[in-house]
Amino acid sequence: MFKQIGENIKILRGKRNISQTDLGEKLNVSRQQVANYEKGDTTIPLNSVMQIADIFGLSIDTLVKSRLAELSDSKLTDLLNNNLEHQNHLGHLGINKENSSIGKLHDYLDSIVKEKLEPVEDLLRKVLLKIELTDLKYDLSEEIKKANTFIEEKQRDS
Repeated sequence: MFKQIGENIKILRGKRNISQTDLGEKLNVSRQQVANYEKGDTTIPLNSVMQIADIFGLSIDTLVKSRLAELSDSKLTDLLNNNLEHQNHLGHLGINKENSSIGKLHDYLDSIVKEKLEPVEDLLRKVLLKIELTDLKYDLSEEIKKANTFIEEKQRDS
């Protein structure tokens, strides 16, 4: 899943001529972290997924589920322009995220989501670490079995 999101981020960055460094600054992460997101090498925190979707004017659903690489250049341009037009339309209606009730509600809900997701993200990191450690322990035990078998064979041959 993260490889797909990463691929989409890379495509969107290219289409909007945004460097990894610039995107990293907007997300408060390093350029290398953005590169890791794009390669699918790391879990992308939900708040970063939300920010990235917002930066490119897409829904989270579109960012996460779409296969933007399969879209033609013109369809991708249309997708981005339609979302930009939608944002501009909201602006014409007087809905401005920075100074509107909707904007304040969005920021408030965003802070609640971040607050609630932090413990979940920490728990997921711990679970993933335990899974990784379990895999390493299994691999180590397999290597020990192989070494013991090798030693036993050498002792029999002697």
